[in-house]
Amino acid sequence: RDRRRWVAGKSTHVANFLQRLSVQADAGRVRDELLDLYVTCNRANLRLWNEAERPTTPLAVDAETWIKLKRSYRRAVDL
Repeated sequence: RDRRRWVAGKSTHVANFLQRLSVQADAGRVRDELLDLYVTCNRANLRLWNEAERPTTPLAVDAETWIKLKRSYRRAVDL
């Protein structure tokens, strides 16, 4: 349970980071991509918090969602 909460907390930081980046970005292709990444990360954040509160998988962390979140973060940093 602690591990799930830790991962969910990290996902909140990533979602907030992407939200700030997308608001500060100039209009155009980069901003559109950042907004798409924010939506993806925000969904992952909600999923990970739901898993922390009421687990549906026997694993310590929802690995698939965590991997999607990490990919989105890496892509945002690359932009």
